[in-house]
Amino acid sequence: MYLIFEPLALKFSHFSFLQWCWFVVNYIVKIVFLAW
Repeated sequence: MYLIFEPLALKFSHFSFLQWCWFVVNYIVKIVFLAW
């Protein structure tokens, strides 16, 4: 599992934690909005 997640961590290392959370929140909000 570590070999799988390490490349992802390196790939998204340029994202800050807050930016990543904000992206996920916006993505979920879009899905919920489209679901309605």
